[in-house]
Amino acid sequence: KRKSEIRIFVALLADIQKALAPKPKLDPRILLPKAYRKYLKLFLEKKADKLLPLQGPGINHYIKLKKINRKDPKLTLLLEKGFIYVSNSLAIVLVLFIYKFSRGLYFYINYYTLNKISKKNKYSLPLIYKTLS
Repeated sequence: KRKSEIRIFVALLADIQKALAPKPKLDPRILLPKAYRKYLKLFLEKKADKLLPLQGPGINHYIKLKKINRKDPKLTLLLEKGFIYVSNSLAIVLVLFIYKFSRGLYFYINYYTLNKISKKNKYSLPLIYKTLS
């Protein structure tokens, strides 16, 4: 039996960089089952690096990017591709990497601050058995 205990760990910047480090590129032809080989063009990296037609400049929900002070090559690349963007949101969210028992990392997001500023509705929900009877 596994004891029920709480463990708290600290993830160092080196651990986070290791988790976010680029993985070695794999040839999709090796991993793709034979039945799907005719769709090989859909799995190429050149196609994956392009934005969908409903994203990018000129779209009404486009958010203008701010310049960042620190030049991180990975962040710069992701910003250029449009996969990430600078947010001007007033909500702050704590993001943690927590070690799992299997020695992997668990990506944890704490929405406490966001929940604290969100509007609380005071409408009670009826119990399902009372609704059905």
